[in-house]
Amino acid sequence: MTNAVTYAKANGVVVVAAAGNGGPLGAKNYPAADNRTLAVASISSNRSISTFSTSGSYVDIAAPGTSIVSSTPGGTYGYKSGTSMATPFVSGVAALLIGLDPSLTPDAVAARLTSTADDAGAPGVDVAFGHGIVNPVHAVSG
Repeated sequence: MTNAVTYAKANGVVVVAAAGNGGPLGAKNYPAADNRTLAVASISSNRSISTFSTSGSYVDIAAPGTSIVSSTPGGTYGYKSGTSMATPFVSGVAALLIGLDPSLTPDAVAARLTSTADDAGAPGVDVAFGHGIVNPVHAVSG
């Protein structure tokens, strides 16, 4: 996995990964815990950290991940929860940033996402929300 993350980043890819669903005391989840990725935690509709979202110093940013409409087996739709439901929100904003400025490096994209996030939880960077909740409007206009 380390080789894949190294290769992706060296080739201009922003690697975004789910922080994990082990709760606040859960074990580190890789590749999210790799310092070359953006680790995404999950929030609920009231902007609090989801009870299942893994916390840790490696968490970079949070996004909605509780009761998200998703496709399900059999061609139907249903509500799903997890940091893997939160991760596409951050990936989508990263794609918007690159679409607006294709010269952005993965580090520049990560910096924009984290510097424009809405602070949540303890003031400043914390182990549950990281830099805060992804804010697409501020990211693309910042």
